[in-house]
Amino acid sequence: MDWKLELVFVPVSDVDRAKDFYVNKVGFNPTLMSVPWTASVSSS
Repeated sequence: MDWKLELVFVPVSDVDRAKDFYVNKVGFNPTLMSVPWTASVSSS
């Protein structure tokens, strides 16, 4: 059996409200607490 994991990024205007919905109402585990592209990047 072939398994596929497909992710769809959905932009939201209120991140805290969206996270509350998916964690507390849907039951997803919040294993990823930050997205990698929001990390600060230092320029040399």
